[in-house]
Amino acid sequence: MTTFNRRAFLASLLAVGATITIGVPLAQASPSQIDDAWKQLLDDPCYFEVNEYDTIIEPGFEEPKTRGDVFNICLVGIKTPDDVIYAVGGCIPLTSHFQQLSSDEHDDIVSQLEGDDLSPAQRRALQRLGTALADADEGWKEWVQLEGSKGLVAFRGIIKDWLQEPVEWEDMEYFPRNYGGQGQALAFFEQLPHETLQALGVVIVEGDHPGSTYYAAELKSDMDTANEVASMLELPFRFRVEGTGSIHNG
Repeated sequence: MTTFNRRAFLASLLAVGATITIGVPLAQASPSQIDDAWKQLLDDPCYFEVNEYDTIIEPGFEEPKTRGDVFNICLVGIKTPDDVIYAVGGCIPLTSHFQQLSSDEHDDIVSQLEGDDLSPAQRRALQRLGTALADADEGWKEWVQLEGSKGLVAFRGIIKDWLQEPVEWEDMEYFPRNYGGQGQALAFFEQLPHETLQALGVVIVEGDHPGSTYYAAELKSDMDTANEVASMLELPFRFRVEGTGSIHNG
């Protein structure tokens, strides 16, 4: 039987909605408490669902309401202009938002430069920023750098406001790989040893054709057989047909 790091395995199950009664945070649980939690799940296993296309799904997933429910951006970790650029650049829809904001800022600067009430120093600073913002694709990065530390509060606020806005389904192609019930199940099965996946009949699919964004764990073996294998390997989860219950009930 494959030996698992039970603490890490239980943490993975918690991430997909499993219910475990320990009484303390998992990281603080003693080895005996971990073993007890494992036994609980063996008696009352978690369930993953399998749809008509063999795709494995976490059944307890709730549809997101805001962009922050989809995109994991840590605002407290943004402490420098480089942090802003890293956070924004790692999320294509947010990058597009900053590109639009920088375009608007460029237009505003052009309007200000047409006035006569600027000092020479102010005019030079605006001209420098306006030149940077003229680059529609990369100008926002220079904007962030030129604002420096004094612009951090404003940029964090922009990101926070964007994350709190309703989710845009037209951005779905840019959602994280582990988004949704399908993605959560994929993330779980990806961390299992290859020999365990093989025994269960689970296959990791990373694009079913060139250019595909379909990433999933699929159950290719008979479901009853897979559940027998899971029982034999003393794994605290089972499979069932999609739509027949929550992830944890037995």
